[in-house]
Amino acid sequence: MKRLLVMLLPVLLLIGCGKDEQTEPDKEVSGGMENQEVVLSIDAIQEPEQIKFNMSLKNQSERAIEFQFSTGQKFELVVYDSEHKERYRYSKEKMFTQAFQNLTLESGETYDFSDVWKEVPEPGTYEVKVTFKGRAENLKQVQAVQQFEVK
Repeated sequence: MKRLLVMLLPVLLLIGCGKDEQTEPDKEVSGGMENQEVVLSIDAIQEPEQIKFNMSLKNQSERAIEFQFSTGQKFELVVYDSEHKERYRYSKEKMFTQAFQNLTLESGETYDFSDVWKEVPEPGTYEVKVTFKGRAENLKQVQAVQQFEVK
């Protein structure tokens, strides 16, 4: 019996320590169920020493929408090069509070936020993907994907 346990324990440990890969949903620009109730837009601006990303989340519905966050992270932003290699991730090497927070967007209201990539990569076409981390009842996760040029 001991021999069986000794042989089974390493196998169970290997199974428990397996790699958990996250898969992301298909590209989606809004969080609305049918008619884009919430729209996320991205504006990438090349500056001399950095790329600035200005983002806006607009409630286009006729009702207030309450978003819940399980951490202090409000969004994730990832930049990919033309070969779809990740070049920048907003949350990399950052720590966020583990506290529940709420954000209410009234009808027609816009929530603006931004990030700065403190690097100007080589010229070419890049893709930025932003995922708003707030969850709201009857809404899909809000995402936007946009290409931009670095000169």
